[in-house]
Amino acid sequence: MVIPLLGFANLSLGLAMAFAAYRVVTSGQLENLSQILIPLSHLFVGYGFIRWSGWVRYWAVSLSCFYLVLGILGFTETLLVIDFIPIVPLVEFIPVTLLRWWNPVVGSTLLFFVFPVCIAAYLSVKNVAVTFESWLGGRFSWGAPFLVVLASAFIFTYAMLYASQISFFMDPQPKSIFGFSLAPGHGQILRHVEFYLPLVLALGFTSGGLMPWVLALMFALYYWLPLLFGADHAAGPDHFKFLFFGIGWACVALIALFYSRFFWRPRAWLDKRAVYLPKGGDLIEAKEATGQPQAPARFGNSVTNFFRGRAMPLLVLFGLGAVLLGTALYFWSGERMEKRMKPKPPMESSEPTIKLEGVSIDSQGAYAIINGEVVTVGDRVQGYEVEAIKADRVLISKDGKQYRLDQEGKFESA
Repeated sequence: MVIPLLGFANLSLGLAMAFAAYRVVTSGQLENLSQILIPLSHLFVGYGFIRWSGWVRYWAVSLSCFYLVLGILGFTETLLVIDFIPIVPLVEFIPVTLLRWWNPVVGSTLLFFVFPVCIAAYLSVKNVAVTFESWLGGRFSWGAPFLVVLASAFIFTYAMLYASQISFFMDPQPKSIFGFSLAPGHGQILRHVEFYLPLVLALGFTSGGLMPWVLALMFALYYWLPLLFGADHAAGPDHFKFLFFGIGWACVALIALFYSRFFWRPRAWLDKRAVYLPKGGDLIEAKEATGQPQAPARFGNSVTNFFRGRAMPLLVLFGLGAVLLGTALYFWSGERMEKRMKPKPPMESSEPTIKLEGVSIDSQGAYAIINGEVVTVGDRVQGYEVEAIKADRVLISKDGKQYRLDQEGKFESA
């Protein structure tokens, strides 16, 4: 009963987010590719839960890791949550009563910490695992080492949060690798590789094999290269985001080294778990005349079975996706993109950063979301008093001066 509910919940959330993503793209406010890929992930996960597909558990854990890390970086004010999941366009459809009783701290804790951890823990229960992958026989929770599953989830999260910014692809400035400077065109190609390679690696990491093992170690080393060569001012121990993901990649490298046998000889590693195999509803010991455990013809974890025979089509698919994305981003240089990429004039240093994130107006009142807080007329936020809430703007005042906020990010005197 729980799994179908998770399926319908993910489908519903995916549809709502897909609508919000459409609004974000058409309004020219797309900041990250994760605003498109996360809704699609919810749709695929919902479909997988309804079909009881074995691969869906791995993808669901990756989504849980994404929300958990996003919550951590959001609470530390390292990232802005609304830049990575499309929720702002949905605010106007939320009932004012719900907004009135919404507690940002409690709600965020539930959405970004409690629910993801509970879902990942539930999917790791052996009795639940066997309903997705019968060959586990109720003796194991995952077809791969659990730390490898977590490492795969981290790599997916890294691709969504660290390398999916639109500006990451559009920045014309040159990049450097191994201490050598690259031309702007070559730098843009490298940025595509930095996004697609972790994404593909995350999808195939739990299936084992020498190639994912080598790529994980190489990318972990490559991540720390800017610090070693001093080529990136954003890279350094004093930069929390860089250090956070750097520690994550170091853990991925250690996990890959610790479970080297799983990657070098995945079949032999899985065969060790095949002592008891399901047959006729009972668990019996399957042995040949030699007395050695015998694996069934279609043996292996669900991710291995999914990728078996599909490696080349998937590689072609991701290659075409990279070409299409690169072409779209290259030619997407219209008025909206130019306006978004144009640097905004700096605000006075004495004024705190303040941003209007959404407005909701109905018969029960008018509410606005400013800097993540739900406010109404008369409330104060960042030292400003809310004087009026309109459909497209909010009037605030401070020290006798009146200012206007709109949903395009403008903050100016009224």
